[in-house]
Amino acid sequence: MATLDDVRRIALSLPRTSEHLIRDHTKFRVGSLVYASVSADEERLGFGFPKEERAALVASEPDKFMMPLRSDERYNWVRARLPALDAGELRELLIDAWCMVVPKKIAASYLESQGISRALPYHRAMSLRAIDFHVHLPTPDWLDGSMAGYVEAAEAYFRSPAQRQSLGELAEEYRRLEVKAVLLAWDAETATGRPRVPNETVAAACRDYPDVFTGLGSVDPHKGEAAVAEVANIASLGLRGVKFHPSLQAFAPDDPQYWPIFAACERHGLLALFHTGTSGIGARRPGGQGIRIDLAHPVKLDPVAAAHPELTVVAAHFGWPWHMDLIAIALHKTNVYIDISGWAPRRIPAEVIRELRGRLSGQFLWGSDYPFIAPERCLSELEELDLPDAVMRAVLHDNAARVLRL
Repeated sequence: MATLDDVRRIALSLPRTSEHLIRDHTKFRVGSLVYASVSADEERLGFGFPKEERAALVASEPDKFMMPLRSDERYNWVRARLPALDAGELRELLIDAWCMVVPKKIAASYLESQGISRALPYHRAMSLRAIDFHVHLPTPDWLDGSMAGYVEAAEAYFRSPAQRQSLGELAEEYRRLEVKAVLLAWDAETATGRPRVPNETVAAACRDYPDVFTGLGSVDPHKGEAAVAEVANIASLGLRGVKFHPSLQAFAPDDPQYWPIFAACERHGLLALFHTGTSGIGARRPGGQGIRIDLAHPVKLDPVAAAHPELTVVAAHFGWPWHMDLIAIALHKTNVYIDISGWAPRRIPAEVIRELRGRLSGQFLWGSDYPFIAPERCLSELEELDLPDAVMRAVLHDNAARVLRL
């Protein structure tokens, strides 16, 4: 008969594991990823398990195993009656669950050190800690080219200098964090007169570092038919969507003249990511450097989402100060998602956090807005919010993996 002490002894022997008491449940996790949880009465053990196989597991021994709570059904999770497990069975289940949340090389090394010769257990994509949905290139071609004259205002707004890095250095940083970065191309040539970051640049980075990079392309909405054709090119390059910045690109998404671009995204299965709300670019400058933040009001995305129901619309930065309008849109339209990048999590308004941890938990995405905000800071502050485990998994990884079709 297994006990909490048995779970603790086995789990804490596994590399990178830490123990936490959260809402009377004893949880064992790697970073922010929980792989085992014991109920307050110490009778139930929840643990990571492939959802494709759990029905068969429960059917094979219904007196021992149970399906997860309804709120956890979409995740790789199952439950067991802890006293019904013997020590050997408990150890095997916990090791397999742990293998699901650590990098494959860590899992393989541990199994070898323990003389476990069986194949590496099911290992979901969440060998990565998270997916950072909003990563600008910290390279000179974006910071000193596309953003020339704008960087200084953004650095002052975020109170953080943007460190220049090569793509190789960026890959190493995200590999160390065990996070996959969604890189963003850039094309605001018509409105800003500054050079674009070509979609081919981002696609090449994703090919060179496929373990830590995926990416979104960009089109200049003012380029008309050329922009529509570029959407097809973005799809052929293997990128996952298109990034738009209404304020910097000086266009209104609710103007139907731009809808052929969104229709092309929908046709090619690409998501559309829009900057929404205020902007650190141009902030605290006379005239905001000519940048209009009204163009980034999230209400302008409502007709876009309504007219293109198969298009995944992602609103970056949750549209502050119009975040309640965006929440209303997301509650109304399931193809609208909200990215929380550009904000330190501890400063996100309570109304947004309430929806993130509640009825909209399946429509929120985590992003940093690198290089202006460090992903380490975001991840650390997210953990301090004491979000339910299922919500943390969804926001950090599962929602992004779904919309990016990873």
